[in-house]
Amino acid sequence: MIRTGKIFIAGLFIAGSLSLIGCFSSTGDEYLGRWQEISNGNSLMEIKRNGDGFIISDRGQAVPAFLKGGTLFIQGPMGSAPIVHVKESDTLVGGGYTYKHLH
Repeated sequence: MIRTGKIFIAGLFIAGSLSLIGCFSSTGDEYLGRWQEISNGNSLMEIKRNGDGFIISDRGQAVPAFLKGGTLFIQGPMGSAPIVHVKESDTLVGGGYTYKHLH
């Protein structure tokens, strides 16, 4: 009887832990919207959903992107490049550029 109780409690602990992990995983919503490059202010970028992925439009070009581990990656011919969302400043950092979110 004691062994069954321990297994039940262990199962509850594992199920609770897995549900908490799901609560903290990113869905990419923080990347959506219009972004302005900070250094010159002339460059605008827009990120939209595209099925399970994303489309990033910048300077008249659109490139696909995907989310992995909470980081957005731009897909290009030479591989992928990360774009990181900095929550404290609501900025995106990637490719040597920093963008602020336009609300």
